Amino acid sequence: MTGVTCKVQGTHMPDALRIGWGNRLRELRTSRGMSQMALAVAAGLDKSYYARIERGEVGARGTSDDVRMRIAAGLGVQVADIWAYPDTAERAS
Repeated sequence: MTGVTCKVQGTHMPDALRIGWGNRLRELRTSRGMSQMALAVAAGLDKSYYARIERGEVGARGTSDDVRMRIAAGLGVQVADIWAYPDTAERAS
């Protein structure tokens, strides 16, 4: 697997993991009918920063625990749900 050094905190994360995590966040966000702007506001993040996360330009290791918790809260899910595969992440209400 190839990887690149993320600009945030100089961390290294394989491309597939960064892109996969971004795709997972996009899936959670769109399934809730949220725009990137709405989620960024709910999470207290800059919209362009959140967009970079979804595009796989900033990986999970390039974000702080606080940012990951804020994204999960903005989505209304547990932090573990932003890592889970789609068929196991959604909890019944």
